[in-house]
Amino acid sequence: MALDLNTRTIAEEAQTALDVQNAVNLSGVVHSLSRTMSTLWNEANRIGEGTEWVNSHPIVRLYLDKLQSLAGSPSDLSHDYEHVKALANPKMDEQPRDGVVVLPGMWIL
Repeated sequence: MALDLNTRTIAEEAQTALDVQNAVNLSGVVHSLSRTMSTLWNEANRIGEGTEWVNSHPIVRLYLDKLQSLAGSPSDLSHDYEHVKALANPKMDEQPRDGVVVLPGMWIL
């Protein structure tokens, strides 16, 4: 059996999730969520639950709501999805500007 170095309780993680609701640093919230996920997985394994239980846990949903808020994310992300698809697969025929491929919707500074 592997040594479990994570000693935080669900109650502690719940309190952290509540505290995070006042955060302004997105990267700090992400790091906190990562640590919380370890605790939730330990609990899921202990009680015989799996991915769905962890993914839909109210603590996770509270974190995700905060992350969405910090990112200024609208409820419809179709534009962002298409933009990210374009970033992931730049067209070879687009002309680089100073060595940078400019995609539709990108800002040039």
